[in-house]
Amino acid sequence: MLGPLVPGRLSAGLFAALAATVLCATVLCASLARAQAGPEAPGGLPIPLEEEVTGERTSDALDETQRSWSEQVLSTATWMDAFFDDGLYKTTSNKTYLRFSLKPSYDHRGVQFKVDTDLRLQLPNTERWLLNVGGSPDQGTLSGSTTLEEEERNTDRSDKANAYAGLSTFFQHTETRNVSTGGGIKLSTSRLALYGTFSWVELWPFKHWDLRATQRFRIYTDEPAEFKSRLDADWPLSHRFLFRSTGAVLFRVDNPDTSYDLDLTLFQYLTTRRALMYRLRNGFVTSTHTPFQLNRVAAEVEYRRQWRDWFYASLIPQLVFEDQRDWRADPGIRLNFSFRFGYTPEVTNASPYAGKQRADDQRNRAERERNLREGQARIQRWMLEQEESGEPAP
Repeated sequence: MLGPLVPGRLSAGLFAALAATVLCATVLCASLARAQAGPEAPGGLPIPLEEEVTGERTSDALDETQRSWSEQVLSTATWMDAFFDDGLYKTTSNKTYLRFSLKPSYDHRGVQFKVDTDLRLQLPNTERWLLNVGGSPDQGTLSGSTTLEEEERNTDRSDKANAYAGLSTFFQHTETRNVSTGGGIKLSTSRLALYGTFSWVELWPFKHWDLRATQRFRIYTDEPAEFKSRLDADWPLSHRFLFRSTGAVLFRVDNPDTSYDLDLTLFQYLTTRRALMYRLRNGFVTSTHTPFQLNRVAAEVEYRRQWRDWFYASLIPQLVFEDQRDWRADPGIRLNFSFRFGYTPEVTNASPYAGKQRADDQRNRAERERNLREGQARIQRWMLEQEESGEPAP
């Protein structure tokens, strides 16, 4: 019971603020210490390379299907985003994959079972157009989610809609920017509706950390339009640890309620096929009758392992405190069995420090190549102008 520690709404807010402050201070001190040490690699050993252990390798139908699909796709997001199925990876990926997830969970509501399917198919002879098909047959609330995520599922395809289908395209896809739009239909048990979406992802790389902003706008024919803004800051602390702070807000037209999230996440890389994620999630809400207040705090630890190239499994114990339950402790546990065919994360990006260095090198190389091409084009235009004017080129 949280009563002795957090007797009321104010104390719960102070408790969450104190926990967030301690975690932020720890990470900032580690970041400053590494920054003062210079740009050299941090101490410690690199992430161990873990091969798939199956005895003598045999190729079954699932392995052959996964390998044939994987030859057609490449990574466009970080290794950890793809490994944990983060929404940032889906937002910026224009590659083919099929994902099927089984998510049983248990909390004060009892046992729940959630099924997700998601197919993204790059259309033939195109690089920017994707066919998106998927659905989720259940109507329940995902255990351990925040208020903002629940509000999204009220209109999003992943909960009320039993199925969705649509097309999306990328206007711009560079090392630091991703702009896409799309639309389609969503089908629930009682009605058919149309939807349209526009998203913009911008990355600002710094010397020791990265800042990423995601803006998403959606319109529906049966629900109010909504706008979601998300800001992520990533600090590679060493070869094994990556810290992420996330802030998000969800606005909905003709709805006075506004939902906010503040998440603090620490990733621990165990091997190239196993990782831990420690997360403190804080949900806030405002309305015309309610000031900005904390209404949910959740602490969770996720252990995730890639058993096969196409099979991932997660074990997620959690502890949730909610305002509507008088801040009583609600322990629970979730499982996630994910079957994925298509993109497989590259193990060469397993270390967060090495991954950032590699991404920075790729961006710098691409910028140098662009500058070189632009310089050559300017010289060619100048020489052409000299020839047309009759003046000899030096």
